[in-house]
Amino acid sequence: AEQPLRQYATNVLLLSKESWDQASTHGVDQHVLLCHLQSLFVALEEGTPDALENIHPKYRVLLPASLEERLKADVRLRRSVLLPVLHEFMTSQLVSGSWPADANLKQYLTFTDPDLEDASWYVDAFPEELSLSHAVALHAVLISANDDRAAR
Repeated sequence: AEQPLRQYATNVLLLSKESWDQASTHGVDQHVLLCHLQSLFVALEEGTPDALENIHPKYRVLLPASLEERLKADVRLRRSVLLPVLHEFMTSQLVSGSWPADANLKQYLTFTDPDLEDASWYVDAFPEELSLSHAVALHAVLISANDDRAAR
């Protein structure tokens, strides 16, 4: 998972160096690891960083400050797994406003990725008090926490 994409493409997929250089960019070449692929795919699939603008307003409630700080500090949360699942859920299910805003977000995310139910980090660390109304705020906090960790 910590292997550079370039190394995987050229050594495992046997893509020639010339083909890789033609298809890749400097940023991808220097910074993308296999563990980043799902997030990269989601970003490319959406085509715009503004994909979350279509999320219904009832799912945009701010998090209580104490919960926000707890989420930022909790190293057990696997953001690289959680962010793509949350993004997929929001962009596919929270656009029309048909789901109850007070429904349990933890439970609804397991409908998108059933493997979360068996993941001890998710069971133990994902706050039960988060509701669908917090989805956009949670996404922002997880992105912010990722950025903070990358800056260190």
